Amino acid sequence: MVVGLYFGWLGSYYTVTTIRGHKIPEETFEGFEGVPGQDAWKPYNVVKCEGHQLDLLHVNQWLEWAEINTG
Repeated sequence: MVVGLYFGWLGSYYTVTTIRGHKIPEETFEGFEGVPGQDAWKPYNVVKCEGHQLDLLHVNQWLEWAEINTG
């Protein structure tokens, strides 16, 4: 079930489902040309596209974790 869909230079696509896993990103991004922004959810790694862009909130969280855990 598609909840929201917007196409433009910056867009959002939402899918509501009762399952989790790589099947949803594979189906949703099939034929996608570009670089999707994502939140590091592991099933996105199966998406075949030009590249992957981690959103800045999650990049910052990873950097904070690295700083805390490596001194």
